[in-house]
Order: sequence, then C-alpha cells, then structure tokens
Amino acid sequence: MSSPPPRPAWRPDFEIAILCALPVEADAVLSIFDEDWDENADGQPYDKAVGDPNAYTTGLVGRHNVVLAHLGNMGNVSSASAAASFRWSFPNIKLALIVGILGVVPFDPKETGITRKTERVLGDVIISEGVVQYDFGRQYSNRFVVKNTLRDAYGRPNLEIRSLLAKLKSKTYRKRLQQKMAEYLKLLEIKDGLEYKYPGKEFDVLFPLGYRHIADDKECDVCCDKSKPIKRTRLQQGLVNPMVHFGITLFVGPPKAVKAGPWHSQLQKNRNFVGRTELIDDLTGKRFIGDDDGHQRIAVTGLGGVGKTQLALKICFWVKENKPEWSVFWIQALSMASFEKSCRDIASLLYPDMVENQDAKELVKNHLSSVTAGYWLLVVDNIDNETLAGRGEEGIRDFFPRSNKGKILFTTRYRHIAHQLAQSEIINLERMVEGEAKELLSKSLVKKPSKNSEQDVFELLEFLTYLPLAITQAASYMNVTTVSVSQYIRLLRNTQGDMIKLLETECDDDNRDPKQTHAIVSTWVVSFEQIRKDRGAAKLLSLIAHIEFKAIPPSIFPSVGLESEQSMALGVLCGYSFLTEQGNGATYDMHRLVHFALQIWVKRQCNSREQRQDVLVHRERIFSTDKWGEREKWRQTLPHVLKAVQSDGKDKDSWQEENNLGYWAGRCLMAEAAPRWAHAIPAEVPLYWPAPGSTA
Repeated sequence: MSSPPPRPAWRPDFEIAILCALPVEADAVLSIFDEDWDENADGQPYDKAVGDPNAYTTGLVGRHNVVLAHLGNMGNVSSASAAASFRWSFPNIKLALIVGILGVVPFDPKETGITRKTERVLGDVIISEGVVQYDFGRQYSNRFVVKNTLRDAYGRPNLEIRSLLAKLKSKTYRKRLQQKMAEYLKLLEIKDGLEYKYPGKEFDVLFPLGYRHIADDKECDVCCDKSKPIKRTRLQQGLVNPMVHFGITLFVGPPKAVKAGPWHSQLQKNRNFVGRTELIDDLTGKRFIGDDDGHQRIAVTGLGGVGKTQLALKICFWVKENKPEWSVFWIQALSMASFEKSCRDIASLLYPDMVENQDAKELVKNHLSSVTAGYWLLVVDNIDNETLAGRGEEGIRDFFPRSNKGKILFTTRYRHIAHQLAQSEIINLERMVEGEAKELLSKSLVKKPSKNSEQDVFELLEFLTYLPLAITQAASYMNVTTVSVSQYIRLLRNTQGDMIKLLETECDDDNRDPKQTHAIVSTWVVSFEQIRKDRGAAKLLSLIAHIEFKAIPPSIFPSVGLESEQSMALGVLCGYSFLTEQGNGATYDMHRLVHFALQIWVKRQCNSREQRQDVLVHRERIFSTDKWGEREKWRQTLPHVLKAVQSDGKDKDSWQEENNLGYWAGRCLMAEAAPRWAHAIPAEVPLYWPAPGSTA
C-alpha cells in the first residue's frame, strides 16, 4: 500500500474542495479526515488570501489533500459567493464537491404503481451528474419551466469525472461503493465523540404529495398526522442500508420549499369583509377544506346581495394564505358564455400552448380530475340558471371535475340548484346581525359615523335590513356625495322616486364581478326574470307585488294547477329566498326591499295593467264576506286588500273590482270595530265605498 501524501507546502497544492452549508454537514466531513493539517502544522499555517471571507479547514482524506469551506449561510447566493472567493486562496482547485443534506423525489417519476423499482429513503446518497440553475428559465402563468439545455446549463462535468461516474454506475462498482459506505458508517457510529446512528425506519415517514407541515418550528412527531403514510417497500423488507443513486439533477437555490399552486381569480381580496366567523370555520374545517375526507361539494345559497360571492372569495384567500400548495380556480356561471370564458382562462393558465379550437371545458375537467393536479379548490359562482346547472348541451354539470384532492364550492340564489349540485351539503346564508352590519358600514365609509349618530346608523341598517350589498351601496353613495347617514335616511324616506334612485345607483366595487350589477334592486331583477320562466311562480310573484310584504296567508295565492304544482310554485319563490315560511307554512314573509324592487319591476312591465287587473279579480273572488264566523280568514286577508285599494290608485279598467273590494273591506272594518263602536256611530252614516254593482 502506498504511503499517504505529505502535507502540502502551500495553498496552490490543493486540488480538491468540499463546500458545506451547515455545521452538522461539516462535522460529518471532518469525521472522515485522516489528517487535519491545521492542527498538525509542521510548517507555516496556510491562512487565506486578503479579502477572502471564507473559513477553511485543510486535511487528508485517504490519499487526497482536501480543503473544506464552511459557508456562512445556506442558499445559492452564499454558495456562489464562497465559490468565487475560493479561487483567491486556492487557485488550483480542479474538483469542487457540494456535500450535505438534501431533499429528493422519493420515487423515479418514470416509474408508477407496482412497476416502481427505485426508492430513495433516509440515508441514501445522491451523486449528481450535473448542475442546472433551478430558478433560471421561463415563468408561465401556471408553471416555471427550467432552461436545462446545453446552452442554458453550466455544462457537463469534464471527461475524467464523467468516466469515473460511468464506472461507479456499473452494478459491480455501485455494489462495492455501497458496501464500503456501510462499513464506514459502522466505524463512524463507534468513533469516540460522535453521535452518528441510524434512527430507525419508523422515523422515515413519507407524507402524501401536498401535505403541509403545520408548524415550522416543531418536529413532525409533535404536529404532523402520521396515520396515512405512503408505504415504503424497501423499509418493509428491512433494506435500510444506504444506496447510491445517479442521474439526479442538482437544482441550485430554489426560492421556496413549497411552491404555491396556480391561482385564477380576477376578484380582489375584500378588505372590508366582516363577520361570518362560524361559516368560515365550518368551510375551512373538517366539513370541507380542512380534511381530505370532508365533503367534496358544498353549495352556499341565499338572497341576492346577502354576500355569497364575498364568502366564497374569503375562503379562496384563506386557502391561498394557509394552504399555498393548493391551486385555486374561479368560474363565473352567469351564463354558458361566462362559464366557457372562465374555462378558457383557466385552460390557458394550465396549458400555455393550448390550441384555439380545443374544448377548454374538457381540458379543465380532465386536468383537475387527474392525479397530477394535486390539491385544488374550484369556486363556481352565481350558478342561478336551472337549465345551465343541468346536463346536456345547454348544461354545465357534466364538466365538473371529480378528484379525491379537489373541492368545489358553488354559490347560487336558488336552493333547488344548490340541492342538485351538492345534495344535502347546503349552507343557507342569512342577512348580517346588527354588530356585523355596523362594522361593515363603518369599514365602507370614508367618514366614519360619530357616536352621536348611533341612532341614525341603527335606523339605516334596519331600513336596509342588514343586507351587505345594500349597506355597501349606501356607503358608496355617501362617500361620493358626502351626505351624512341622517341625510341618506331622509332621502330614502322622501319620495318613492328618491328611494328608487338610491337603490338603483350602482356602487363601484372591485370585489364583485364587473359584469354583474352592483345595485341591490338590479340584482334581484335578474332573479325576477328567471322566475318569469316558471308560469306558476310568476303568477304568485305578480300577486305579491300588489299586497303587503309580511304575513301573507297561503289562501290569498291564486291557484296555479294541482296541489303539487302549487307547492312547487311556492317552493321556487322560497328557493330564491324571496319568501320565508313563518309558523310552519301558516304565513309567508317577503324581504321589504325585495318587495319594493318587485313593485318597481312589475310597474315597468308592458302588461303591468293586465297583471293588476288579474290580481284584483282574484282578490274580489276570495274576499267577499264579512261574516263573523269567517273572521279568522278575512282578518288575514284584510291588510292585503287594504294595501291594494289604498295604494294602487284608480284605474278605469278596474274601477268595479276596486269598488267591490273597498265595499267588503269597509264592512270587515266595521264588523271588527262593531263591539267597540256600536254606540258611537249613527246608523245613517254611509260606508265610504258603494255596494257591489253600484255605479254611485
């Protein structure tokens, strides 16, 4: 055996360099030094060149003199700086090795399922065949493509090193190398002062792709769920000795350990979002996003303007901030055209080279249904059209992806659509509570309300019935015109024309889709137009426009056919949250602002007079008695009849019906008051309305 080489006389005699970023890595290298030339200095110390910031240790490994560089920090900047300074002090370095701990792909990406032969486990050694800059390439909207061609890379190792790698990759020499590694590791385990030992296969836990380490400053034993690890064939077979792997490209300096998934939403984060805490916890918890076994589809339904889109947007940004490895996609489903456009936008994000005539809907569905898509959240917003929500050529339901790693959140005004899409997993979004509404108004106003205006704020929120869109719209108007809360209330109560103008004023809101209306009245008109397609529901809606908005008895509604058809028509109105059952169906209520919007919409219809005539005829038919025995029935109907005869005004085409209703309303009022007024009103005092059939 040849004798070891002598101590180099000066720094230019060193030809091999090793770089370590972490002290624990440097300790491992130092433990295999046969000689430490800095400690056993028979000659002058080597020192280093002036201006070189690196720290070095020189020594002997086998028959090679090596110099170890201790890096001040991890990362590509520190490595590049150390390498550049190396030449100043050690100008004849021919081979530089970066040695340390690294993360690897656990399986060969070309091998899948039972065909997998290559497994990389804790303690394996990776010998790289080249260096490619990780963050040098082209950034597309959905992915980063590394430039790894010969022109773009740093080049291959020289011929001598490539020849050595080819030798080591052969089965014979790889086996010898692995045997030697095992021997050296056993020697290191028993070497004094060292604490090197294989921890055991129970510590080699491979988590599923996309699993997020919950707390960065804690061990996996403390905070990670090990109930669903990926099985490792090598470990189950007891093959724990380190193996050598080649052909793995070393990526230098990744900007982040976890890459954020694709994000597609043109809506901005709503800085004024308030409340809904329980719903957010529900959606981000085990019921939906927080658990792989949670429901894959949930629908949020509620009245237009109640905040469904804003809740969905809040969930999207929660995912972006708390689950950065998830992809988030947003689809507008106002129409087939908007759905297709959203799919095209997402497809171009996923496939930059997509051909123009490819079906974007199928591309998005197939991608999100694939294993390679990873974890994702898809929001399908404003799917309010029942035909569009169905299957077939005019529907979009066949294009929704299915994946164990995917979640779909729907928003719709129509509860029936919510049931079709998400079965029983439906969240009915109600109006805000007073505290939430006050906070939203305060956040939305430039000039915050003073303590002296608390009563005005309460009255305004009561008038707007705590609806988020109505509050945002009111705040937008006050910000632009600089009117106070009390002045805005006065305008609302001034005339019907003022109220219509205020409630139809569009507000500038970047948190809503620009193609949607931003006025509270206009947003409900969209739903009214949808309901017109249902003959029975449209007939009931027409009647409601001419009566009071509260305590509506079912008996007042006109018949639309069979009992099942009547129930279906009422179900449509309740499904859009326009009607709310009270007392288990004893009466129905309509939101006051919705009722006002309905009256505006009906009056603007070209057949509004015919609709009113039909309503009066129907009410005359059901309201034509003042018998005390039927008092409970006509007492429920009386306020709605009075609403018609007092506010609808006279019409030459319906004067007879109006007179008849007025006559019976007067008689019912007299009957109601008779026990108290019997001695106060002379018998000869005539009723206000003439008797039915009279022309007086």
